[in-house]
Amino acid sequence: MYVLMDCELLGVIIIEKINCIENLPLSLTVDDVANALGLSKKNAYTLCHSKDFPCVQVGRRLIIPKLAFIEWMKTPNCGGR
Repeated sequence: MYVLMDCELLGVIIIEKINCIENLPLSLTVDDVANALGLSKKNAYTLCHSKDFPCVQVGRRLIIPKLAFIEWMKTPNCGGR
């Protein structure tokens, strides 16, 4: 998974690989899930709409709580909605 970081000294955006759970943001986006699981964005959206995946819709955005995602990863179930 990668995270965008604003580097004030250089005035550029750096992409840094997230390699541990502690580096995940409190709420994940569909892009975060796609990167973490090695999925395409389309397949990540399909997963987010599946029955047992911990996803909350806020307006048009899909938000995945970090702790719920971690729990889901222990016993992933990709059943349809």
